[in-house]
Amino acid sequence: EKEGRRLDLDHSFASLDAAEEENVTLRGRIWDLELRLRDSELKCKDLLADNLSLGDSIKSDKLSIANLKSEKKNLDDSLSKVKRNYSEVTKQCIKPKIVCSKVDRVKQKWVDDIILDSYFDALSSNNTNKDVLFLGPSATQLLKFSSDTSLEII
Repeated sequence: EKEGRRLDLDHSFASLDAAEEENVTLRGRIWDLELRLRDSELKCKDLLADNLSLGDSIKSDKLSIANLKSEKKNLDDSLSKVKRNYSEVTKQCIKPKIVCSKVDRVKQKWVDDIILDSYFDALSSNNTNKDVLFLGPSATQLLKFSSDTSLEII
């Protein structure tokens, strides 16, 4: 009977040792899981901070995009105004020749330019009775880049 008790006692100690080993193993796993949890929480906080930062960056970029779109619209409007003005000026300058005996009539039709003004004043002061031929800017450009054959036709 003593032998039976001793075997029971050894068995109990063995069970206690196994339980203690399991307890130590579980505590180690718990410790490892707690470290992983803390690490995950830190990573989560970092990701949230990055998310907020990216959100602010996105808001800033959207605002910049809106400003750029507005600026582009303003530039497009300005460009269309310039194109309209250019086409109006072009229409006015298309008249290649103006034949006139009075310099003052022609002077009023052209753009007020210092060089043109001085030519008109010089012609006016000569008091010539001859008819004068004036070519508009588009005609002078045409003459400048035309071939000799084209000039003979004109």
